[in-house]
Amino acid sequence: MAKKEFWYSVELQNGTKSIVNSWEACQKIIKTCPSNARYKKYKTKDEAKNFLGKKITKEAKTNTNISLPFLDRVIAYVDGSYNADKHTWGYGVVIFPEGQESNAKEYFGEGTRYNTARNVAGEIYGAIKATKTAADMGFSEILIHYDYQGVAAWATGDWKAKQELTKFYKQTMDELSKKINITFNKVAAHTGVKYNERADQLAKIAAGIK
Repeated sequence: MAKKEFWYSVELQNGTKSIVNSWEACQKIIKTCPSNARYKKYKTKDEAKNFLGKKITKEAKTNTNISLPFLDRVIAYVDGSYNADKHTWGYGVVIFPEGQESNAKEYFGEGTRYNTARNVAGEIYGAIKATKTAADMGFSEILIHYDYQGVAAWATGDWKAKQELTKFYKQTMDELSKKINITFNKVAAHTGVKYNERADQLAKIAAGIK
């Protein structure tokens, strides 16, 4: 199956406007002015042109691999839980566009596959749900806040994925990273971090824990 093509419109503070048709090319342009750039992903070239306005001064096709901070970003908090009585794990996700907490959406789900991993399965499925949701919403970057180290470590390769579940997770996040830039931030569990606490509540609800 052919890879789906997207178009990215980019505008730098100096007024330079570009349209590119790859994530890597978009990253390379923003590298020149990372703190004062705006960009957005679109399904068609015409939509990308409309975002930038009247004049496009440059169209580029380049290839690089850079990790940068972006403005078009979604924030997610994920957590997992496990119900030992029902042998069921649950995940909870709170997600919103950066700076738009009033537009936060909540997701939760449960499962029994990989239940020997207990709450870790929920943590993993929560991260996958958040990333897929952000990609489907058209965002170009997601920042995932988590409290279990494996959420980031397996995805980035810092921990080697040895089990079926972690191999599945690594492979899934690798595929999703072709559509959206994935970054992580660790928060301390059960320390009053608002959306992390809410993700924990949602995970418990999903797992059937009162």
